[in-house]
Amino acid sequence: KPQDPALVRNPNTNELLMYMGRDDDAGWAYIQVGWRRSDYRPAPSMRVGQGVAADVSRQEVVMFGGANDTGFLGDTWIAAGTRNTFVRMKPTTSPSPRNGHRLAYDRLRKTMVLFGGRDASRFLNDTWLWDGTNWRKAQPATSPTPRAFYGLAFDDPSGDIFLVGGEGDS
Repeated sequence: KPQDPALVRNPNTNELLMYMGRDDDAGWAYIQVGWRRSDYRPAPSMRVGQGVAADVSRQEVVMFGGANDTGFLGDTWIAAGTRNTFVRMKPTTSPSPRNGHRLAYDRLRKTMVLFGGRDASRFLNDTWLWDGTNWRKAQPATSPTPRAFYGLAFDDPSGDIFLVGGEGDS
């Protein structure tokens, strides 16, 4: 069965992409007339708990991490253009392998924000920023408590990113 699917709009094709995790039926795209099986190849390995969001400034979809049968993942993938391919990026710095984290694109600052998640031993509350090439650890004055599997979204009117819910130690 699919677990923890990720849903994002591809800014190049206006398709709604659904990445479904553990299943042979992993990728589907919704175009205005209906669903079709996604033909993104190459594609990231099967996984659950990955973070996925659209970077509208760079016209790409960003995917980071997740987990599969081999453990927690710390890889970054980009789907750009209309070629239906994912490219594995090789940033010089990167968040630790994790799952249950979320990504949100900050339109004002033109950067992707990753928060928290969990690794093999604990819930996390670190914040990372993706600039299209590399990850940089942010040092915010305050942070939410460590958590995974929460909601994260950018709010246009306020210019803020909102986080709600999730599971954690407290």
